[in-house]
Amino acid sequence: MKFKKFFSLSVVLLVAITVLDFLAFKNFWYWRWRWFDRPMHFMGGLFAGLVAIQLFLYLKRRHPREVSGLDLALVSLLAAIIIGGLWEFLEFTADKLYIAHVELKTLSMLFDGWRGSLKDLLFDLIGSLVAAILFLISFIWQNKKAQ
Repeated sequence: MKFKKFFSLSVVLLVAITVLDFLAFKNFWYWRWRWFDRPMHFMGGLFAGLVAIQLFLYLKRRHPREVSGLDLALVSLLAAIIIGGLWEFLEFTADKLYIAHVELKTLSMLFDGWRGSLKDLLFDLIGSLVAAILFLISFIWQNKKAQ
């Protein structure tokens, strides 16, 4: 199975997230538009899911037909939970860490309490589910095309 299109999508997402995050901090978009954080978390979850599924299939050396859709969804969700959870923990503790107090102060300013963290994780999970769905649709389409 060639993952060229998914690898390309992952690279485009990584560049987009990096550029948008840089511009958002520089231009105060996170503070100006409170909704801007949601699409960023969605793209982060999508990126984490795409990369996790690609690594899973590569390391297992399996053809996608040998892997169930549930496996792909679980791998994708697990990646989003781990990465998103670590990010939310970093935001929550950034202000409390003496070493990171000055450098990461802007992250703690973004922290919106547990409700905000749960919303962020929800958008991470939605993005990761979209990654699993994209893989499944691609596999189904390739199988129908091969018949």
